[in-house]
Amino acid sequence: MEDGTTLYFINGELVLFEIGGRLVPFLRVLLKNLILLPKVTIDTGGVPYIANGADVMLPGIVAVDMGIEKDDYVVVVDENHNKALAVGLSLLDEGELSSKKKGKGVKNLHYVGDRYWTEFLKLSK
Repeated sequence: MEDGTTLYFINGELVLFEIGGRLVPFLRVLLKNLILLPKVTIDTGGVPYIANGADVMLPGIVAVDMGIEKDDYVVVVDENHNKALAVGLSLLDEGELSSKKKGKGVKNLHYVGDRYWTEFLKLSK
């Protein structure tokens, strides 16, 4: 990409991209269940915020998969449809994600409609 982001393709499918030296799974691959990540489930009230790039706040988290550790990649899903909304970086361990009620829990790295998603759509035309 023009900003120096490296994109990684397998058989013509964008699988990963690099942000700040970290490889991030492309959301479309998660939607197809080609890569599985631990889940953080949010309430429906948080969906529009996450879909606009906001980080996941602890009060909006309704469930977390076991074993999540700080700095793990997670997929953020909504409680009604269990559909991938974003790829994020966990800011806390599983226990803290479940028990704390103030602050941020997941840094939003990639979401439907962001520049990576949009750039992919341009490349695939």
